[in-house]
Amino acid sequence: MRGLTDALPMIVSIANNKGGTGKTTTAVNLATALAQSGRRVLLVDLDPQGSATVSFGFDKSKLLYTVYDVFAQSRNIESVALDTKVENLAVVPSNLDLAGAEVELSSVRGREYVLKEALSGAARKYDVILLDCPPNIGILTVNAIVACDLLMVPLQAEYYSMDGFPTLLKFIRMVKSRAKTDFDFIVLLTMFDGRMGLSKRIQRELREKFGDHVLKNVIPRSIRMAEAPSNGTPGIIYSPKNKASQEYAKLGKDLMESFLAETVLTKLSS
Repeated sequence: MRGLTDALPMIVSIANNKGGTGKTTTAVNLATALAQSGRRVLLVDLDPQGSATVSFGFDKSKLLYTVYDVFAQSRNIESVALDTKVENLAVVPSNLDLAGAEVELSSVRGREYVLKEALSGAARKYDVILLDCPPNIGILTVNAIVACDLLMVPLQAEYYSMDGFPTLLKFIRMVKSRAKTDFDFIVLLTMFDGRMGLSKRIQRELREKFGDHVLKNVIPRSIRMAEAPSNGTPGIIYSPKNKASQEYAKLGKDLMESFLAETVLTKLSS
């Protein structure tokens, strides 16, 4: 299948400044769903914990090159990307070496644009690039926000997980203003339990406040999804009939039909 265009991949950052919201689970399974649909996908692991890397069965201790080398500007994206067992899907891996990038980039001029410039070199090879951000709002997350066309915020359907959301939105607006970049954001409710009135109430309140920014797609709680990383396999493959797997597959389809296609058309007409 051809890309959305010959030169413009769609770049989606998946970020939340709070851990435990299903951010990496979303990045891994959405990437897999998109690849299974025939899209050429690159997943960039921007978390020093390397959870997305491990989810595809890679040993973090045996990596020759990682995304750290991209930020150090000693390697290009394509030379670091590793093919996965999923057809059409490659991963730029990460490990604890990346933690040093936060300090090293502090003295680099234009440090917030390093990733954007690196991704431009891979523009013709992929249809979609997903950026799995660390659970904080440091320079790595700034790089991901500056580089993206769409920011996806996985949000657990619990009040505690919503505490940091206003802070994240404020941060997003600040980055957009200072970097003079433009992108939209969407909210994905994760670990959703439709039997709980609390989950439904949070969903309703978010939609009342943020309207179409809140996706109709919701990802239910799933033990099978939690088991998948220990097998080095995305949950959508580990347990394809699982309800969460089916919802991630639907999310990939809906995203391609709406947000991604719409944004590419906007790019082409600009």
